Amino acid sequence: MSRVWLIAVLMYGFTAVSCSGDDNGPKHDGKYIVTNPVEIIGMTYATLSGEYYPDNLPQAYANGMPMQFGVELSTSPRFEANNSLSGYVDDLQGSHFAATAFGLIPGTQYYARTFLEFGAERLYGETQPFVTLPMELILSAEEVSGVSYDKANVDVKFSNTSALPSQYDNVMYGVLYSTEKDLLDNKQTMLNNDDFENGLLLFAQASAGVSSQKLVLDKLKSNTTYYYCASVLCGDQLACKLGPVKSFTTGNRDGLMTIDNIDAKFIYAELTGTTHLIETGLEYKLFYQGVGDSWVLNEEMKKDGNKLSVVLDAITYGRSYECWIGAVKNGYTVAESEKHVFKTDDPANHILPGEPTDITSTSATITCVMDAEGFDSEQWASVYYGKDKNNLINLTTAPRVGNQFVLTLKNLQPNTTYYYSFSGLCTLRFGYADWFKSPVKSFTTLPE
Repeated sequence: MSRVWLIAVLMYGFTAVSCSGDDNGPKHDGKYIVTNPVEIIGMTYATLSGEYYPDNLPQAYANGMPMQFGVELSTSPRFEANNSLSGYVDDLQGSHFAATAFGLIPGTQYYARTFLEFGAERLYGETQPFVTLPMELILSAEEVSGVSYDKANVDVKFSNTSALPSQYDNVMYGVLYSTEKDLLDNKQTMLNNDDFENGLLLFAQASAGVSSQKLVLDKLKSNTTYYYCASVLCGDQLACKLGPVKSFTTGNRDGLMTIDNIDAKFIYAELTGTTHLIETGLEYKLFYQGVGDSWVLNEEMKKDGNKLSVVLDAITYGRSYECWIGAVKNGYTVAESEKHVFKTDDPANHILPGEPTDITSTSATITCVMDAEGFDSEQWASVYYGKDKNNLINLTTAPRVGNQFVLTLKNLQPNTTYYYSFSGLCTLRFGYADWFKSPVKSFTTLPE
């Protein structure tokens, strides 16, 4: 047994402390501290008791020295420090004291002894061995029924309800299931908690004492083979006894929901889809996330017959998004469509300056087309220009002429390079607009 199991032992009435584990000191034959045989034993607990007779203490110990008494528990008769645990007991009834140890492993050999402690010295009573009760597999798992793409039913039957454990035992009965058959090997006696935390092992708990009942195996993946078995779990789902392994395959949900069309604008997108799911009580949501993001958002979809629709209006221009439809029931996603990627438009990509014309030593004509729908209502465009590409300090406006904005820059210096950029106000959606700039372009005036 490893130390971690002993640390898990909880003892009622005293606090665990460290000890040297030295078993070579005098025991005084239990004249003043006696360890009683362990008689109250379960699968995961045992009551340890002893007797303390202060009148039998040697004078050297009884002369007013502070002392404490308690119980030590180990899986070794030598009580080595790395596999032993001890604790004090505060309550003494006459000469008798007792403590209950919980968190023990079924069918395991233990050793108990009482002690008196004077400062750094401990005096021990006799060692009493005991074995915790073994686990019994008193239930069976029948063939599954009602298999769908996300769940299945299985009947379990208890064969001997009289063998149910005490109320003090930390024991659970039910069905273990997994996509990994090796995790259900009935030769193993311990399970790995990481397999539960990582979703590799799942457990459906049965009500102990109900002779026949139906359990639901849920949170299943579609079109996947699962293995399952009747099981007894003990001690935080670590110690176990497993029955014969059976298997089933979930249904295929592929194609039951589809995304039919995505019309992506600047900061919103309209999406439509179709569902062929016949199950009732479902909510349909569009799940989406920015490509590269770790968090997933969702919006509820409207359902009209078997058609689905939604408008995403919390997205950003010029970004790629991944999206898929999910069917949700009782907070759990039971089916998903294939994933699609779309990209919102960037208004800046639609501000298209033309090549300068009519260049002289002191002037030049520049033009720009803004071909996105959001620029249609604009009659003026802003123009930034100057001789420093990174500091366009001059600002003017260009009027719309037909389908483009046209401006003749005057009073320029001869034989000089000028840089310029157009800026336009784009309506991203009704009631919301923002300014966007084109890339910087340049021209050089002619010499005088």
